[in-house]
Formats: sequence, structure tokens, C-alpha cells
Amino acid sequence: MNDLRTCLTLFFIVLIAACGGRAANNAPAAPGVQAGDPAGRGERERPGGGDDEETSYADFIEDAESDGGVFTVHHKDEDWFFEIPDSLLGRDMLLISRIAGKMDGLGGFAPAGVATNRQMIRFERRGEQIMLRKNSGVAVADDTLAIAASVEANYFAPILASWDIESRGADSASSVIDVTGFFGGDTPHISGLSPAQRRTYGVRRLDPGRSYISRMRSYPLNVNVRHTLTYDASSPPTDERANTVTIEMNQSLVLLPAEPMRPRYADPRVGYFSVSRINYGLDEQKAATETFIRRWRLEPSDPEAN
Repeated sequence: MNDLRTCLTLFFIVLIAACGGRAANNAPAAPGVQAGDPAGRGERERPGGGDDEETSYADFIEDAESDGGVFTVHHKDEDWFFEIPDSLLGRDMLLISRIAGKMDGLGGFAPAGVATNRQMIRFERRGEQIMLRKNSGVAVADDTLAIAASVEANYFAPILASWDIESRGADSASSVIDVTGFFGGDTPHISGLSPAQRRTYGVRRLDPGRSYISRMRSYPLNVNVRHTLTYDASSPPTDERANTVTIEMNQSLVLLPAEPMRPRYADPRVGYFSVSRINYGLDEQKAATETFIRRWRLEPSDPEAN
């Protein structure tokens, strides 16, 4: 009798334990944790989802000075940010680098105000990053032609810079990136010093303690950036004991028209400055070169006016 009672007791204990375990497994998982993942190692809700994104953006710009334009420029503490609308991703822009101030003897016959570089660029988004690509424009082909894919592959646009997206805009239609290091650091293609000048002056490194961004201004079609760069140099153009080269630069990012202007072919009998490109889409037995004149896009604001 005692053995029977002991067996029945053990049977009920096992049955209760089994039922309790099944109830625990069928219970709803905690928020943000997948069912069947007691350690919480499964996928969780991403922070910043829903209203949190707008709150994050509001917190981000709370103490920032903002200047609206083609991009909204934010200045917070010592950092500078671009807020780039999604509608402008992939749009062609012209980046013009000009000398704003220079040391005596720097740059030979290039005075302040001279452009040291002109680049056609575009911003692109890849995942949680914004990429800056340079488009040379030296070769083209109509998009409807099969050879267009080959032209794109053989004239691949290099990536000049990339930034992590710091925040999404209040309406999730723009991306905020930190451009402090791009303009305040040693970025060769906008620095104003050519590779030959760096070798001539014995430039060793950029001194971040003597380099800074003075200001950024945003306008309806462009953004202007003024920044000062100071380098340690063994053979500066003047005052060799200072071992220093300092140059002030102005960068202009200009939004190009969505519909390009109609080009005008160059004629060697007429004296115009010109620009050339290779067109692989022409009906010729070679990669033909086209040459166009450089001219302003002068159009009447009111075509109906007398």
C-alpha cells in the first residue's frame, strides 16, 4: 500500500511539472524579445522606431544653430552638420574649391579668389551611410544603348567620402551627417594644396589645433563653407623657421539644374574656351570626341515679356 501511494504521489508531481512547463512555453514573450528566446538574444525593436525618431531629431537640433537652404546646416558646439533631403540624393552638384586667403609666396601666381579645383559630385545613400561620389563626365553613352553599362563600369565613379547618418529628419525625409572632419581635416581634393606643392613645401601633417571651420552658410541653390587649414612643413614658402603653411579655403556646393542646358558645339574658327568628352553612343566606327564651348546659361525669367 505504501509503495502504491508513493508511485501515485510521484506521478502527480511529474504531471504538474509538465503542465507548468507547457504553460510557460505558451506564454507571450516579453516586448522586444522573440518567443522561445529566454535569453533575449533574438531580434529586438530598433531604438528610435516610431515617434522616437522625431524625438531623437528634436533632441539633436535643440541646442543647434540652423541655417536653411538647399541643405540645412546645423552648428552644435564645435561640430557642423549637413541635413540632406532625400530628394537631392543622386542629384549632380558642382563643388568649387577657391583660395580665400594665403601666405606670401604660396601658390606662385594664384591669388586669393582663384579656383583650385572643380568637381561634379553627388550624394548617395547606402544603408545607414551617405556616400560622396565624383563623376568625371569624360565619357558618356545614351542610357538606352547596351554600351551604357560598359561605360559606367569602365568609368566607375570613385567614392571621395562617407558618413554615418547621425539622425533622420523630423519627417524621415532627410539625413543628418557630421561634416566637421571633412572640411576641418586634411581632405586632399579640397585642401588647396596640390601634390606637387606638398612635396615642395615638405608638408608633413595637418595640425588640427590650428585648423578650424569659420562658417557655413546655406542658400536656395548652394552652400558656402569657409575653413582654415594649417600644416607642419619643413620648407614653407616664407619664414622657414615657422615650419608652417596656412591657407584659408572657400568651398561652394552648387546644385546643378535637373534638366541640363542645351550644349553648343565648339568651332575652331571662334575663340571660346571649351570642354571635351568621349561619346560612345554615336553612330561612328570609333569612340568619338565631342567638344563644347563653355558658356553661361542665360535665359529670360519671363519669356513672354517684351
